[in-house]
Amino acid sequence: MEYADIASRIRAIRDHMNLSADLMAETVGLKTRKSWYDYERGNHLPTGAVLHRLAELGIDTNWVLTGEGEMLKGTGLHSPALPQNGVDRTLLSRVHKGVSEVYRSENVRISADALADEVAEIYDDLTAAYDSAEKRLVGLDLALHQLRRDVRLPPAEGGKSKSAS
Repeated sequence: MEYADIASRIRAIRDHMNLSADLMAETVGLKTRKSWYDYERGNHLPTGAVLHRLAELGIDTNWVLTGEGEMLKGTGLHSPALPQNGVDRTLLSRVHKGVSEVYRSENVRISADALADEVAEIYDDLTAAYDSAEKRLVGLDLALHQLRRDVRLPPAEGGKSKSAS
């Protein structure tokens, strides 16, 4: 097993997914982009946990390690950057965590239904407005900043603020 060959396939995965090293590292559960770059440079082999996460994204781990077969599992129609069901699970998870954290940090209770609606609305807005994962993450930061401001607003005359949800 040649580290350089595996490294080039690791780089091909990130290129295929059109992600930055930061986002790729986060997607596979690494703490820093340096860890991902170490794989791309052949300094380290991907861990079992990273290979497992790549497999969940539709990458054939046998191809990663041996070069045999195709990068994508199955028919090749499944792209890890755009899951078959059209849902970007990484983005959806980040939206959920971000919205939950805003309400938690502001000590505002929110029902499960209202939380789901808020997450769905922000997710839909991000996927409609931005065409890349990196732009969506920037948009998410802006959306969460606005949500925090909305949660802090006092109730409008005759209305209610988000904190009353």
